[in-house]
Amino acid sequence: KLLTGSLDRTIKVWDIGLHEPVCEGDLRGHRGGVTSIAFGGHRLVTGSTDTTIKLWDMGTMREEAKLGGHTGLIHALILLNEMCISASQDKSIRIWDMRQRECVTTMDTKSRGCYGLAIHELKLLSASGSKIHTWDLRKIAASTMNEQQRINFGRYDTLTGNTSGAYGHQMVGDRLYTSAVDNSVRLWDLRSLQVKSKIVGHLDFV
Repeated sequence: KLLTGSLDRTIKVWDIGLHEPVCEGDLRGHRGGVTSIAFGGHRLVTGSTDTTIKLWDMGTMREEAKLGGHTGLIHALILLNEMCISASQDKSIRIWDMRQRECVTTMDTKSRGCYGLAIHELKLLSASGSKIHTWDLRKIAASTMNEQQRINFGRYDTLTGNTSGAYGHQMVGDRLYTSAVDNSVRLWDLRSLQVKSKIVGHLDFV
């Protein structure tokens, strides 16, 4: 299956096993464009310019729940067991308990917005402005956090090799690639937290 989200406010489910992709159905419910998707098992979560996150049952292709709390569009989502991690233009990252369907903690990135998320080993990576932050995932191993865990959950590394805004990033194996508004792509060494190489060639931001 292939899942696509659009600014037309729909999520389409495609069967790509055939010679020509066939649309099996539309999921409708967001009041704004669909800007992020995460899928795992029979669970689909989507984020939108309407600032909400929706949970869908892919068996019935129906909306199960709506999660509210962000005040900006949702740029990225990650499903991690029974947790969902969201990044928003409102400068925050939120951790959601999918069983209770509620936010269990919020981290303020203190930036102009949080544009992307990725996971590497025990680190959560977030793109914010010209920086890539890393967060300790060990503190969210439990399904919920108590107050002391929330206090201890924090950012512990910052990658600062970008000279302009980091717009997105992707893990490929143990390599982190980031794209930026200076039209470049950077490859990072996550042990030294330094840029290994810079790829240029595009005429606009990547």
